[in-house]
Amino acid sequence: MCGEAFDCWCDSIRYTIVVVCSLLDERAVVVKKFALKNYRCLQDVDVPLAPFNVVVGPNSSGKSAFLNALRQFSNMANGYLTDPACWLGQDPVSLPSYWAKDEKWISFDCAFEVSSPKGEPCLFDYSLELAAQKDLPAHQEVYLGVAKESLRYKGVPIAARDGQDGQLALMGDLGEVAKKSPSANETIFRYSQTDSFLPKNLENYPFRDEIVAASEFLQSVSYIDFRPEAISDWGEPKATALNELAADGRNLMDILEFVRDAEPDAFAAINDSLRKMVPGCAGLTFERKLHPVYESVSAESGSILPQGPKKIDERLKKRLAFRFIDNGGEVTLSSEVVSSGLLLFTAFITLVNISHRPSVFLVEEPERGVHPSRLRDIVEWLKKIATAADGKPATQVIMTTHSPYLLDWCQPEEILIFHRPDGKDTKVKRMCDVDNVHKGLAQLQPGELWTAMTEDKLIK
Repeated sequence: MCGEAFDCWCDSIRYTIVVVCSLLDERAVVVKKFALKNYRCLQDVDVPLAPFNVVVGPNSSGKSAFLNALRQFSNMANGYLTDPACWLGQDPVSLPSYWAKDEKWISFDCAFEVSSPKGEPCLFDYSLELAAQKDLPAHQEVYLGVAKESLRYKGVPIAARDGQDGQLALMGDLGEVAKKSPSANETIFRYSQTDSFLPKNLENYPFRDEIVAASEFLQSVSYIDFRPEAISDWGEPKATALNELAADGRNLMDILEFVRDAEPDAFAAINDSLRKMVPGCAGLTFERKLHPVYESVSAESGSILPQGPKKIDERLKKRLAFRFIDNGGEVTLSSEVVSSGLLLFTAFITLVNISHRPSVFLVEEPERGVHPSRLRDIVEWLKKIATAADGKPATQVIMTTHSPYLLDWCQPEEILIFHRPDGKDTKVKRMCDVDNVHKGLAQLQPGELWTAMTEDKLIK
């Protein structure tokens, strides 16, 4: 191997080690601020965020739009802007509903902190402006591409570009050290996943590892909107790795079966919580049935292995079930017949007990189908993972709610009030910043105060 080739090989090995080590390192990310302009009803909002956040407000006040903006922001760190995944499944060339009024641009501004037990927290500030672009000449569709973006690390500019020349300037301690040419279809973070960010191509750029680390954490945002009908459905198990829990919970059975085998302590904790909080419940189990594709083959041949020596387990469909004590004996009830509240409760218990958790959880209305007395448990569980009280890396929580009972277990500094006076631009204020709020809270719980005063009075 020649010297130059050997150097390149060493660079690639060092790069791989850096990325793998950063993934294994027990880091945590906290979004400190998320600002939006010209995004749906959020024409100009600057939202301060804590480790645990609860968003309240009337229907159509921008709560879900805010969560969607965070989801899209995360997707953009890992994908191309022409990919429908960046726009939550919508066609990226049909986006007039995203921007406000007639101006075809959107801007994001995110301040986030990446911390590690091995060093001091790293503060990033990232600004991104998307504007209407032309696609390839053969198509001529309009889509939103990168017009301007900048990234600051500990207050120091480390990367920036504007739409005039599309050049990405990478800055070091003494000024610009390199210029790159990413497309308008990709952000800095998406570009950081290409070969252009290998050490051999950025010898004098000191912040490459920081951008790669930031990219990893920005990708780790999980949206949760559990649906009982999805949780109770039959699934085809793929329990070979602890994959991310699906937004609607449809792979909860798969996650739980993996946890049972790979993380027995976590599985025991989930069962213990169910036994303590659900009268008569003895724990979890799984139902199995032959996959419909193989039923006719089985009837004819007497075998469920028609295509070679594959495991019988691969020919089965499974779903979640629950064991209950009944008249001194034990019965098994399928997830199809138990209450929606029990399914949702199980999903949240699982969420906080598994070891593999993202940087940020975005949770839609966790109170649906759950008894009000159990909302305290959900809030306490989510606060526990948001503050790393369980000894694992913290996961920031941002959730919406319409429940005053849930708010009663939250602190005023954790509550964000969204309001659209007269159906115009959304305004945002933390409950702790409401004038004279301490007087009301001296007599009422946060949920009671919110119900009594409503957003009209609180947001003024």
